[in-house]
Amino acid sequence: MTSPDNATPNPTGNTPAALPTLGAPAPATTAPPAPAPAPAPVKPSLQERKLFNFYRPEDGHRARAVIGIAIAVLTLYGCHALWDWLPKGPEDFWGKRLFDLGDEQFSINPAVALALSLATGLLFGTFKLVNYPRFVDFLIDTENELKKVSWASRRQVINESIVVLATVIILGFYVWCIDSIFILIRTKIDWNQLWNKLLG
Repeated sequence: MTSPDNATPNPTGNTPAALPTLGAPAPATTAPPAPAPAPAPVKPSLQERKLFNFYRPEDGHRARAVIGIAIAVLTLYGCHALWDWLPKGPEDFWGKRLFDLGDEQFSINPAVALALSLATGLLFGTFKLVNYPRFVDFLIDTENELKKVSWASRRQVINESIVVLATVIILGFYVWCIDSIFILIRTKIDWNQLWNKLLG
């Protein structure tokens, strides 16, 4: 005996969709997410503007800074020493006044022009050096290897420094005693008279 539901044929041949049961809550509809605010325009960096082309700018900051500052200081000192060494008398070529910068105390002469030109060129060369790929790779590898070094503790450094100082003081006192003995022997003994007695 067939039930009435089975007796009614489905003309489409598809399984009938499940009807919602009475008393069940309706599915909640979610609102579409609000669109994200547009990001603020980022000001391009000097690297992106290609004004200063840094090689691997995220690595080797400390090593580059130390080397660059040291070379820059030596460069400026050398240019100042060159300017100070050149003769700058009124009759000398290096002391001839080219033009003044508002006052006679700030006059430009060939010595100043040479020193400033050398300083500018050498500083630019220093900038290129700390961005030269092979040199930068060497600095970065050196800095990475130094990070692996196991440094001594503060107590160990103090103890070993005390041992070194004590050793130096003891050896210095020993050398001073030996030197004083030889000086005493040389000054208190008449070597000529002793030599004559030995030969005589």
